[in-house]
Amino acid sequence: MKESFIFGLDSSTPNSSLLSTSELYNATGQNSGNLAFHFAVERMIKATEKTINWGSDLSSLKSRKGTAILPLANQVGAHADYGWLGDKVENLPHNLVALGLGAQSGTSRAIPEVPQGTLDWIKKMSEKSLSSASNIGVRGNFTKKVLEHYNVSEKVQVLGCPTLFLNPDKELGYKIAEKLKKPPKRVAVPSGHQKWHHLAKIEQCLAGIVSETNGSYIGQSPFEMFKLTRGELSELNEKQFQECKSYIMPYSSDEYFVEWCNHHGNLFFDIPSWMEHYRKYDFIVGPRIHGVVLGLQVGIPSLCIVHDSRTLELCETLKVPYVMAGELMKGFSLKQLWEKVRFNAQEFTENRTLLAGKFCDFFHSNGVGYNSYLDDMAGM
Repeated sequence: MKESFIFGLDSSTPNSSLLSTSELYNATGQNSGNLAFHFAVERMIKATEKTINWGSDLSSLKSRKGTAILPLANQVGAHADYGWLGDKVENLPHNLVALGLGAQSGTSRAIPEVPQGTLDWIKKMSEKSLSSASNIGVRGNFTKKVLEHYNVSEKVQVLGCPTLFLNPDKELGYKIAEKLKKPPKRVAVPSGHQKWHHLAKIEQCLAGIVSETNGSYIGQSPFEMFKLTRGELSELNEKQFQECKSYIMPYSSDEYFVEWCNHHGNLFFDIPSWMEHYRKYDFIVGPRIHGVVLGLQVGIPSLCIVHDSRTLELCETLKVPYVMAGELMKGFSLKQLWEKVRFNAQEFTENRTLLAGKFCDFFHSNGVGYNSYLDDMAGM
Protein backbone atom coordinates (compact mmCIF):
# COMPACT_ATOMS: atom_id res chain seq x y z
CA MET A 1 0.00 0.00 0.00
CA LYS A 2 1.31 3.43 -0.93
CA GLU A 3 1.56 6.17 1.67
CA SER A 4 -1.16 8.80 1.97
CA PHE A 5 -2.50 11.47 4.29
CA ILE A 6 -5.57 13.70 4.56
CA PHE A 7 -4.98 17.35 3.75
CA GLY A 8 -7.93 18.95 5.54
CA LEU A 9 -9.71 18.82 8.90
CA ASP A 10 -9.70 16.35 11.75
CA SER A 11 -13.17 14.81 11.77
CA SER A 12 -13.55 15.13 15.54
CA THR A 13 -12.47 17.52 18.26
CA PRO A 14 -11.26 15.83 21.47
CA ASN A 15 -12.32 17.54 24.70
CA SER A 16 -14.79 19.75 22.84
CA SER A 17 -16.63 20.49 26.09
CA LEU A 18 -13.52 22.29 27.38
CA LEU A 19 -13.04 24.50 24.32
CA SER A 20 -14.62 27.82 23.48
CA THR A 21 -17.28 28.00 20.81
CA SER A 22 -14.94 30.15 18.69
CA GLU A 23 -12.27 27.44 18.83
CA LEU A 24 -14.78 24.77 17.88
CA TYR A 25 -16.24 26.84 15.06
CA ASN A 26 -12.80 27.22 13.48
CA ALA A 27 -11.92 23.57 14.10
CA THR A 28 -14.89 22.49 11.98
CA GLY A 29 -14.05 24.83 9.12
CA GLN A 30 -16.94 27.04 10.29
CA ASN A 31 -19.57 24.38 9.58
CA SER A 32 -20.00 21.19 11.60
CA GLY A 33 -21.36 19.52 8.48
CA ASN A 34 -17.79 19.54 7.14
CA LEU A 35 -16.96 16.86 9.68
CA ALA A 36 -19.31 14.44 7.91
CA PHE A 37 -17.38 14.10 4.67
CA HIS A 38 -14.01 14.29 6.43
CA PHE A 39 -15.08 11.37 8.63
CA ALA A 40 -16.32 9.49 5.56
CA VAL A 41 -12.98 9.97 3.79
CA GLU A 42 -11.14 8.77 6.91
CA ARG A 43 -13.23 5.58 6.84
CA MET A 44 -12.70 5.06 3.12
CA ILE A 45 -8.94 5.34 2.78
CA LYS A 46 -6.00 3.73 4.53
CA ALA A 47 -4.08 6.84 5.52
CA THR A 48 -0.53 6.17 6.68
CA GLU A 49 0.19 9.62 8.14
CA LYS A 50 -1.72 12.02 10.37
CA THR A 51 -4.04 14.65 8.94
CA ILE A 52 -2.47 18.03 8.16
CA ASN A 53 -4.67 21.12 7.84
CA TRP A 54 -4.80 23.74 5.11
CA GLY A 55 -3.16 26.33 7.34
CA SER A 56 0.07 24.34 7.63
CA ASP A 57 3.23 26.01 6.39
CA LEU A 58 4.93 24.95 3.17
CA SER A 59 7.83 23.23 4.92
CA SER A 60 5.40 20.93 6.74
CA LEU A 61 3.71 20.05 3.47
CA LYS A 62 7.00 19.38 1.69
CA SER A 63 8.01 16.89 4.37
CA ARG A 64 4.87 14.78 3.91
CA LYS A 65 5.09 11.40 2.22
CA GLY A 66 2.66 9.94 -0.26
CA THR A 67 -0.63 11.02 -1.78
CA ALA A 68 -2.47 14.01 -0.34
CA ILE A 69 -6.22 13.41 -0.03
CA LEU A 70 -8.29 16.63 -0.05
CA PRO A 71 -11.90 16.38 1.19
CA LEU A 72 -13.64 19.35 -0.46
CA ALA A 73 -17.01 21.09 -0.46
CA ASN A 74 -18.74 23.86 -2.42
CA GLN A 75 -15.59 25.81 -3.22
CA VAL A 76 -16.45 26.62 -6.85
CA GLY A 77 -18.39 29.88 -6.96
CA ALA A 78 -18.36 33.64 -6.66
CA HIS A 79 -18.44 33.50 -2.85
CA ALA A 80 -14.73 32.79 -2.28
CA ASP A 81 -11.31 32.83 -3.94
CA TYR A 82 -9.21 29.74 -3.22
CA GLY A 83 -6.13 30.95 -5.03
CA TRP A 84 -4.24 30.93 -1.72
CA LEU A 85 -4.36 27.12 -1.79
CA GLY A 86 -2.62 26.98 -5.15
CA ASP A 87 0.89 27.43 -3.71
CA LYS A 88 0.26 24.77 -1.11
CA VAL A 89 -0.95 22.29 -3.71
CA GLU A 90 2.01 23.12 -5.93
CA ASN A 91 4.43 22.38 -3.08
CA LEU A 92 3.05 18.94 -2.27
CA PRO A 93 5.93 16.55 -2.97
CA HIS A 94 3.77 13.79 -4.48
CA ASN A 95 0.41 13.34 -6.15
CA LEU A 96 -2.98 14.56 -4.97
CA VAL A 97 -6.57 13.32 -4.93
CA ALA A 98 -9.52 15.69 -4.35
CA LEU A 99 -12.95 14.43 -3.30
CA GLY A 100 -16.37 16.09 -3.18
CA LEU A 101 -15.70 19.36 -5.01
CA GLY A 102 -18.90 21.26 -5.73
CA ALA A 103 -20.10 24.39 -7.51
CA GLN A 104 -22.36 26.91 -5.81
CA SER A 105 -25.16 28.70 -7.63
CA GLY A 106 -28.93 29.14 -7.45
CA THR A 107 -31.49 26.47 -8.28
CA SER A 108 -31.64 27.85 -11.84
CA ARG A 109 -28.08 26.53 -12.15
CA ALA A 110 -26.62 29.54 -13.88
CA ILE A 111 -22.86 29.28 -14.36
CA PRO A 112 -21.33 31.16 -11.39
CA GLU A 113 -18.57 33.76 -11.71
CA VAL A 114 -15.57 31.83 -10.44
CA PRO A 115 -12.49 33.84 -9.36
CA GLN A 116 -9.34 33.23 -11.36
CA GLY A 117 -7.52 32.18 -8.19
CA THR A 118 -9.96 29.30 -7.69
CA LEU A 119 -9.57 28.21 -11.31
CA ASP A 120 -5.78 28.29 -10.97
CA TRP A 121 -6.04 26.16 -7.81
CA ILE A 122 -8.17 23.56 -9.62
CA LYS A 123 -5.72 23.50 -12.53
CA LYS A 124 -2.81 22.94 -10.13
CA MET A 125 -4.70 20.08 -8.49
CA SER A 126 -5.23 18.41 -11.86
CA GLU A 127 -1.50 18.67 -12.54
CA LYS A 128 -0.88 16.58 -9.40
CA SER A 129 -2.53 13.51 -10.94
CA LEU A 130 -0.56 10.29 -10.68
CA SER A 131 -0.92 9.63 -14.40
CA SER A 132 -3.54 10.35 -17.03
CA ALA A 133 -6.22 9.27 -14.54
CA SER A 134 -8.81 11.68 -13.17
CA ASN A 135 -7.84 12.84 -9.70
CA ILE A 136 -10.65 15.31 -8.87
CA GLY A 137 -13.96 13.82 -7.76
CA VAL A 138 -16.90 16.24 -8.06
CA ARG A 139 -20.36 16.20 -6.54
CA GLY A 140 -22.37 15.98 -9.73
CA ASN A 141 -22.95 16.87 -13.35
CA PHE A 142 -23.57 20.55 -12.67
CA THR A 143 -20.14 21.01 -11.11
CA LYS A 144 -18.57 19.16 -14.03
CA LYS A 145 -20.44 21.48 -16.42
CA VAL A 146 -19.14 24.56 -14.59
CA LEU A 147 -15.56 23.29 -14.73
CA GLU A 148 -15.97 22.45 -18.43
CA HIS A 149 -17.14 26.02 -18.99
CA TYR A 150 -13.88 27.28 -17.50
CA ASN A 151 -11.73 24.64 -19.26
CA VAL A 152 -10.48 23.03 -16.03
CA SER A 153 -12.34 19.71 -16.26
CA GLU A 154 -9.62 17.53 -17.77
CA LYS A 155 -9.07 15.43 -14.63
CA VAL A 156 -12.62 15.55 -13.26
CA GLN A 157 -14.95 12.64 -12.51
CA VAL A 158 -18.48 12.67 -11.02
CA LEU A 159 -18.42 10.64 -7.79
CA GLY A 160 -20.90 12.34 -5.47
CA CYS A 161 -19.96 12.54 -1.78
CA PRO A 162 -18.18 9.99 0.45
CA THR A 163 -20.88 10.36 3.14
CA LEU A 164 -23.12 8.07 1.07
CA PHE A 165 -20.94 5.15 2.19
CA LEU A 166 -20.72 5.62 5.96
CA ASN A 167 -23.04 2.67 6.43
CA PRO A 168 -21.72 -0.39 4.55
CA ASP A 169 -25.04 -2.26 4.82
CA LYS A 170 -26.09 -3.15 1.26
CA GLU A 171 -29.70 -3.46 2.44
CA LEU A 172 -29.76 0.10 3.81
CA GLY A 173 -32.18 1.42 1.18
CA TYR A 174 -34.75 -1.28 1.88
CA LYS A 175 -34.53 -0.68 5.62
CA ILE A 176 -35.22 3.01 5.07
CA ALA A 177 -38.20 2.16 2.87
CA GLU A 178 -39.61 -0.12 5.58
CA LYS A 179 -39.58 2.74 8.08
CA LEU A 180 -41.53 4.93 5.67
CA LYS A 181 -44.59 2.76 6.29
CA LYS A 182 -45.20 4.41 9.67
CA PRO A 183 -45.72 8.18 10.18
CA PRO A 184 -43.00 9.88 12.25
CA LYS A 185 -43.41 10.69 15.92
CA ARG A 186 -40.12 12.52 16.60
CA VAL A 187 -38.30 14.81 14.18
CA ALA A 188 -34.74 16.15 14.05
CA VAL A 189 -33.91 19.26 12.03
CA PRO A 190 -30.40 20.23 10.85
CA SER A 191 -30.89 23.98 11.22
CA GLY A 192 -30.57 26.63 8.54
CA HIS A 193 -28.77 29.97 8.51
CA GLN A 194 -30.38 33.04 10.05
CA LYS A 195 -29.33 35.17 7.08
CA TRP A 196 -31.31 32.98 4.67
CA HIS A 197 -34.20 35.41 5.10
CA HIS A 198 -36.13 34.00 2.13
CA LEU A 199 -36.32 30.65 3.98
CA ALA A 200 -37.53 32.11 7.30
CA LYS A 201 -41.12 30.81 6.94
CA ILE A 202 -39.75 27.32 6.29
CA GLU A 203 -37.46 27.47 9.31
CA GLN A 204 -40.33 28.64 11.51
CA CYS A 205 -42.49 25.71 10.40
CA LEU A 206 -39.60 23.31 11.08
CA ALA A 207 -39.14 24.83 14.54
CA GLY A 208 -42.86 24.30 15.17
CA ILE A 209 -42.52 20.63 14.21
CA VAL A 210 -39.55 20.29 16.58
CA SER A 211 -41.77 21.68 19.36
CA GLU A 212 -44.71 19.41 18.49
CA THR A 213 -42.60 16.24 18.44
CA ASN A 214 -40.17 17.03 21.26
CA GLY A 215 -37.55 16.96 18.55
CA SER A 216 -33.99 18.12 18.02
CA TYR A 217 -32.69 21.32 16.44
CA ILE A 218 -29.09 20.78 15.33
CA GLY A 219 -26.59 23.53 14.63
CA GLN A 220 -24.26 23.45 11.63
CA SER A 221 -23.38 27.03 10.73
CA PRO A 222 -22.81 30.00 11.14
CA PHE A 223 -21.23 31.01 14.44
CA GLU A 224 -24.53 32.31 15.85
CA MET A 225 -26.11 28.88 15.28
CA PHE A 226 -23.22 27.28 17.15
CA LYS A 227 -23.91 29.56 20.13
CA LEU A 228 -27.67 29.04 19.87
CA THR A 229 -27.52 25.22 19.89
CA ARG A 230 -24.70 25.04 22.47
CA GLY A 231 -26.65 26.77 25.23
CA GLU A 232 -25.00 30.14 24.70
CA LEU A 233 -27.78 32.08 22.98
CA SER A 234 -27.89 34.68 25.75
CA GLU A 235 -24.22 35.51 25.03
CA LEU A 236 -25.06 36.91 21.57
CA ASN A 237 -25.39 40.65 21.26
CA GLU A 238 -28.89 42.10 20.90
CA LYS A 239 -28.75 42.37 17.11
CA GLN A 240 -27.56 38.77 16.68
CA PHE A 241 -30.12 37.48 19.18
CA GLN A 242 -33.03 39.22 17.49
CA GLU A 243 -31.92 38.13 14.02
CA CYS A 244 -31.89 34.48 15.13
CA LYS A 245 -35.21 34.83 16.93
CA SER A 246 -36.86 36.55 13.93
CA TYR A 247 -35.66 33.74 11.69
CA ILE A 248 -36.77 30.85 13.92
CA MET A 249 -39.48 32.00 16.32
CA PRO A 250 -40.48 35.65 15.71
CA TYR A 251 -43.66 35.64 17.81
CA SER A 252 -42.25 34.17 21.01
CA SER A 253 -40.94 36.07 23.99
CA ASP A 254 -37.17 36.33 24.37
CA GLU A 255 -37.34 34.18 27.51
CA TYR A 256 -39.27 31.40 25.80
CA PHE A 257 -36.90 31.41 22.82
CA VAL A 258 -33.90 30.94 25.10
CA GLU A 259 -35.66 28.09 26.91
CA TRP A 260 -36.63 26.48 23.59
CA CYS A 261 -33.07 26.62 22.24
CA ASN A 262 -31.64 25.20 25.45
CA HIS A 263 -34.17 22.36 25.43
CA HIS A 264 -34.08 21.41 21.73
CA GLY A 265 -30.66 22.63 20.58
CA ASN A 266 -27.85 20.17 19.88
CA LEU A 267 -24.37 20.55 18.39
CA PHE A 268 -21.89 17.81 17.51
CA PHE A 269 -18.13 17.68 17.07
CA ASP A 270 -17.79 14.09 15.99
CA ILE A 271 -19.93 12.18 13.51
CA PRO A 272 -20.55 8.92 15.43
CA SER A 273 -22.17 10.95 18.26
CA TRP A 274 -24.30 12.86 15.74
CA MET A 275 -25.47 9.64 14.08
CA GLU A 276 -26.14 7.99 17.44
CA HIS A 277 -28.31 10.98 18.39
CA TYR A 278 -30.37 10.50 15.23
CA ARG A 279 -31.34 6.97 16.28
CA LYS A 280 -33.89 8.50 18.68
CA TYR A 281 -35.83 10.06 15.80
CA ASP A 282 -38.14 8.88 13.02
CA PHE A 283 -37.59 11.63 10.46
CA ILE A 284 -34.70 13.97 9.61
CA VAL A 285 -35.57 17.06 7.58
CA GLY A 286 -33.96 20.41 6.85
CA PRO A 287 -31.97 22.53 4.39
CA ARG A 288 -28.55 21.03 5.27
CA ILE A 289 -27.56 18.24 2.90
CA HIS A 290 -24.94 16.59 5.10
CA GLY A 291 -27.18 16.68 8.15
CA VAL A 292 -29.82 14.91 6.05
CA VAL A 293 -27.45 12.34 4.52
CA LEU A 294 -26.29 11.35 8.02
CA GLY A 295 -29.90 10.51 8.80
CA LEU A 296 -30.13 8.16 5.83
CA GLN A 297 -26.88 6.50 6.88
CA VAL A 298 -28.51 5.55 10.19
CA GLY A 299 -31.44 4.11 8.24
CA ILE A 300 -33.91 6.90 9.03
CA PRO A 301 -36.21 8.47 6.41
CA SER A 302 -34.75 11.89 5.60
CA LEU A 303 -35.69 14.82 3.39
CA CYS A 304 -33.55 17.70 2.16
CA ILE A 305 -35.20 21.08 1.57
CA VAL A 306 -33.35 22.22 -1.55
CA HIS A 307 -32.58 25.91 -1.92
CA ASP A 308 -29.47 26.08 -4.14
CA SER A 309 -27.50 24.18 -6.77
CA ARG A 310 -25.19 22.45 -4.32
CA THR A 311 -27.99 20.79 -2.34
CA LEU A 312 -29.93 19.96 -5.52
CA GLU A 313 -26.88 18.46 -7.21
CA LEU A 314 -25.97 16.20 -4.30
CA CYS A 315 -29.57 15.04 -3.84
CA GLU A 316 -29.72 14.08 -7.51
CA THR A 317 -26.33 12.36 -7.52
CA LEU A 318 -26.86 10.46 -4.25
CA LYS A 319 -30.62 9.79 -4.74
CA VAL A 320 -31.45 11.64 -1.53
CA PRO A 321 -35.17 12.50 -1.14
CA TYR A 322 -35.74 16.22 -1.53
CA VAL A 323 -38.36 18.94 -1.94
CA MET A 324 -37.75 22.33 -3.49
CA ALA A 325 -37.94 25.19 -1.00
CA GLY A 326 -40.27 27.04 -3.37
CA GLU A 327 -42.97 24.41 -2.73
CA LEU A 328 -42.97 25.18 1.00
CA MET A 329 -42.97 28.95 1.16
CA LYS A 330 -46.60 29.17 2.31
CA GLY A 331 -46.01 26.88 5.27
CA PHE A 332 -46.63 23.21 5.98
CA SER A 333 -47.49 20.62 8.61
CA LEU A 334 -45.50 17.53 9.52
CA LYS A 335 -48.03 15.40 7.65
CA GLN A 336 -47.64 17.51 4.51
CA LEU A 337 -43.86 17.36 4.76
CA TRP A 338 -43.87 13.58 5.28
CA GLU A 339 -45.96 13.19 2.12
CA LYS A 340 -43.20 14.96 0.18
CA VAL A 341 -40.75 12.11 0.80
CA ARG A 342 -40.14 10.19 -2.42
CA PHE A 343 -37.77 7.29 -1.90
CA ASN A 344 -37.09 4.38 -4.23
CA ALA A 345 -35.12 1.71 -2.37
CA GLN A 346 -34.03 -0.15 -5.50
CA GLU A 347 -32.86 3.03 -7.23
CA PHE A 348 -31.00 4.15 -4.09
CA THR A 349 -29.32 0.75 -3.74
CA GLU A 350 -28.31 0.43 -7.38
CA ASN A 351 -26.94 3.97 -7.37
CA ARG A 352 -24.87 3.34 -4.22
CA THR A 353 -23.47 0.18 -5.81
CA LEU A 354 -22.55 2.05 -8.98
CA LEU A 355 -20.89 4.96 -7.16
CA ALA A 356 -19.02 2.62 -4.80
CA GLY A 357 -17.51 0.93 -7.85
CA LYS A 358 -16.50 4.30 -9.28
CA PHE A 359 -14.78 5.22 -6.01
CA CYS A 360 -12.89 1.91 -6.00
CA ASP A 361 -11.68 2.46 -9.57
CA PHE A 362 -10.81 6.08 -8.79
CA PHE A 363 -8.70 5.15 -5.77
CA HIS A 364 -7.02 2.28 -7.60
CA SER A 365 -6.05 4.44 -10.59
CA ASN A 366 -4.59 7.04 -8.21
CA GLY A 367 -2.62 4.54 -6.15
CA VAL A 368 -4.64 5.15 -2.98
CA GLY A 369 -5.18 2.32 -0.52
CA TYR A 370 -8.82 2.00 0.54
CA ASN A 371 -10.81 -0.18 2.91
CA SER A 372 -12.32 -3.41 1.62
CA TYR A 373 -15.92 -2.61 2.57
CA LEU A 374 -16.05 -0.43 -0.55
CA ASP A 375 -15.30 -3.46 -2.74
CA ASP A 376 -18.07 -5.34 -1.01
CA MET A 377 -20.54 -2.49 -1.55
CA ALA A 378 -19.54 -2.34 -5.20
CA GLY A 379 -20.04 -6.09 -5.60
CA MET A 380 -16.41 -6.68 -6.49
